Formats: sequence, C-alpha cells, structure tokens
Amino acid sequence: MTIPGAGRSNLSKGMTTKLGLILEKALEGHRQAVYAVSAVSAEVFFTAGGEGLLVRWEKANGAWQDGLALVRFPEPVYALHATNERVFAGTQQGNVYEWNEGKLNLIAQIPGGVFRILEDAQGLWIGGAAGCLLHLKPDGSQQRYTMGDSNIRSMVWVDEVLFCGSSDGNVYTWAEGNISGGMKLHDKAIFGLAYLPHMGMLLSGGRDAVLRLNLPGVPEIEAEIKAHLLHIHDIQLSPDNRLVASSSMDKTLKLWDAANMELLKVADQTKFGLHSSSVNAIAWLDARSLVSVSDDKRVAVWRIEA
Repeated sequence: MTIPGAGRSNLSKGMTTKLGLILEKALEGHRQAVYAVSAVSAEVFFTAGGEGLLVRWEKANGAWQDGLALVRFPEPVYALHATNERVFAGTQQGNVYEWNEGKLNLIAQIPGGVFRILEDAQGLWIGGAAGCLLHLKPDGSQQRYTMGDSNIRSMVWVDEVLFCGSSDGNVYTWAEGNISGGMKLHDKAIFGLAYLPHMGMLLSGGRDAVLRLNLPGVPEIEAEIKAHLLHIHDIQLSPDNRLVASSSMDKTLKLWDAANMELLKVADQTKFGLHSSSVNAIAWLDARSLVSVSDDKRVAVWRIEA
C-alpha cells in the first residue's frame, strides 16, 4: 500500500484478515457532552465531561452495568487518568483533582485549563494552558516547564522522551529536564499523538483533520493521510500495538492497521446508530475492545472481531 504523501517505502506489511466491529453497548447517564475517558481494565473504566460528573462503569456477569456517579467536579472535566485506586481529573478552569476512596483533593493548578494527564514511574505529567507542562513527582514535589505559549493538547512517551503536541501545531519534547523547541508538524492544533513501534514513527493529528507520520524528533513529514472530514480529537494505539483508533468531530471512530496505516473500519451513525455528534476521546479496554465518548452524551463500548 502507498500512503498519499509518503516519503518512504519501508512501511510494514499489514494485517491480512478482515476486521469486524460490533457495538457491544451504548451507555447513557451523562447529562452533557462527555470529554474524557480512562480505562483501568477490560471491565472497568471512568468517564467525565461537561456537567462535571465522574462516572465509573463496570462489566459484571458478562454485561455492562449502569454507571455509578462518584463525584461532581465544580467545572467541566477535560482530562482523566485512572488506576485501580485513584482517579486524576483535569478541568476547564485548570484544577487537577485526585479522587481516592471517596475523598476529593485539589492537588495542582494550571490556570487556563488542563488537557492531558499521563503517569509513569516518575509521577504525573500534566499538559495545560499556555505551554505549561507540570510534573508531579511521587514525593509530592512539583516541577513546571514551559513549551511555547500555546496549550499542550496531547502527549506520548517515546523511550525516555516525552513528546507534547501544542495548539500552535508544534511538537515539543522533554528529556531529562531539558525542553527542545517546537517541530512544526501541523498548521493547526495537535490534539492526538501516538508512537507506532512497528514503523518507528510518531503519528499526529488534530484540527486540520490530517494524520501525519514522521520519525521522532525529525521535522520532515514522512507520510500524510487525509483521515477525517473535521478535527481529529484523539489517537490511541491498542495495547498489542496492532491497531490505531482515531476519533473526530465528524462523528466517526476509525480503526487503522498500525503496521501501515491502512484504514480497516469506520464506525459512524449510519452503520451503528452512534455517534450523533463529535467523538471526543477513546480508551482501549484491551487489545480487542475500546470505548468512545461523545458530545451526544453517550458512551459506546466496541468489540473487535477478526
């Protein structure tokens, strides 16, 4: 397969089987748009959105149960990161909360908004307004870095380097406390970033509705795909590194072969009855199931069958 705009021909051979996609369950309960989702396991995930509700969803006895509302944040939630014991939430106003065993604590602030939260052995990494990258360390200390002057909208680790996509269309990097200048990969905001290990490529997408591939740290674009009709809101690589999911303001969820970025499946309202509005975020539950959340207030659980 030749990807339009590709500058290289070493794309791996992709999946040879057809991909089946099933809408396992459409979950309802949110009263406003759902902006964020975070999975803990194949049977537990959390969502939050415009009304500030943090909702826990669980699969029991083979069926998805009604959502459990845990707490209401005082403003819309844009970012979530959940573990077995704790949930971290970033809000429109720039507050970072920790919910743990029924207790809600304000642990940090980035005035202007929080858009992404990652966690690794070094602690929490929080991307926010005005180029602020906040590192909350396990010992409770904080370190702030500045990456340009636009909002950090997406983040992904590639080995020991943290790549951050910005509203200015640049990708900035953090490595051992050092910040590098921006690589201009898009003309507009970069809402999604993923690293494709089989290809050794950084995948980016955002407001321009285009997916682009480039070698990490190298500004030259290797390949370009006109992926969606409107803004790409999220990009997520499956746990087994075989599939890429992208979601968009055009109301679709798309699945791609991570070995060569061939389009495998499109989920839209015509085929599945969902979603009727912008698809804002994605989370993989395991290698063959994922969740999407939307402005239509609904949460969709999808199952993949080859």
